[in-house]
Amino acid sequence: MLKAKEVVLTDGTIYQEVVVLPYGNSFLIDTMNDAGESILREIQNEKIKHIDYKDVQSVYFVRGLALAELAMSVDEMQEFMEDRGWDNEDLVEALKEASKDEEEAQAQPTTPAASGLPKGIDGSNPYGGGN
Repeated sequence: MLKAKEVVLTDGTIYQEVVVLPYGNSFLIDTMNDAGESILREIQNEKIKHIDYKDVQSVYFVRGLALAELAMSVDEMQEFMEDRGWDNEDLVEALKEASKDEEEAQAQPTTPAASGLPKGIDGSNPYGGGN
């Protein structure tokens, strides 16, 4: 379990000086309910705005979790590259190409062209205004 100085939810709720535990796609928070009873509350990750850790051991552990996830991502990327027989230069080229394709797609107008809009019988704009 991790000691959190503050947990802020997207709805503005704030939990201070609580113990939290990462659990799948959520966090378990050891807190009190309105009746003053100790409860374990599960909150989905998307409802959490941020968590501040101050406790040295908690900070160390959270950093370790983040680094472990990064290491797994690196391993997955290396496996992806090996499966395709790529080296680093091949990956850089593939990323450049994907970036170029994305920039070209963003440069394309997303609204229909005026010529594709419906016309009145006489070819004018049926909604008024210019042609």
